[in-house]
Amino acid sequence: MKKLLFGFILGLIAGVWGYSIFHKSPARGNAGSNRGAVSQEAGRIFRDIRVEEVRQELERTGLVIRQKAAQVGAFIAENTQDARITGAIKARLLSEPSVSSMGIDVNTTGGLVTLAGTVNSHEEVAKAMRIALETDGVVKVISTLQVRPKR
Repeated sequence: MKKLLFGFILGLIAGVWGYSIFHKSPARGNAGSNRGAVSQEAGRIFRDIRVEEVRQELERTGLVIRQKAAQVGAFIAENTQDARITGAIKARLLSEPSVSSMGIDVNTTGGLVTLAGTVNSHEEVAKAMRIALETDGVVKVISTLQVRPKR
């Protein structure tokens, strides 16, 4: 019982000390102001281009970048889809015992899959391409796989 009480008191002291350090920290004050800066930057996607903002940004950073929010969303969605396709193909290649999948690199861009590396036979090239083409979201498969038979 004494150990439990001692541990509770020690934890309480540590908690109060950590709380006081956190709330006195100057970095915490900056976090709130940074949040405002981030939301201001994010807002630049939606606002009109103003001459004064362009001048200030050029002075501060040396460049000005603006983009449409829809383009940002489409870019993120496309990259997510490409990563999903690549992962699905790699998983299926690994589960196929007759394909030397460790020698195959898979890259996906906009539904276009590129298979590169080395395999042991032409049959493996055909199987790898078939697996890639059967994956949802794949539009086209380009194979640069090289056949190097085992010696």
